Amino acid sequence: MNTSIHKVIIKGVTAHSNDSDSPPLYTTLNSSPGLPGVKPAAWFQELLDNNAPGDKKVYTLAHTPYSPSVSLMIYVNGLLQRYSIDYTICHRTITFSYFIYEGANVNAIYLYQD
Repeated sequence: MNTSIHKVIIKGVTAHSNDSDSPPLYTTLNSSPGLPGVKPAAWFQELLDNNAPGDKKVYTLAHTPYSPSVSLMIYVNGLLQRYSIDYTICHRTITFSYFIYEGANVNAIYLYQD
């Protein structure tokens, strides 16, 4: 009997780390011959760069989220932002409806497929 094992992997950096040398936490959903049509998927967490001088409205994600209206979660200083009210997204580009001040913590957690 052929048994398939699937592991879930979270891929990204810890929310409190600004250190690019920090090892990522990996998790992956591997497809197998037992699940035809299932593509590999991963959760990714990233701390978006907000160290540029001045306030900012536009950010770029490392990956394009899979179904962003349901899988993308954006936090500014720990507060969950509302899709289509606080921000919009087009492919990998997030545009906030207000300016994010310099130094604010902007975290994104989302599901993506390679």
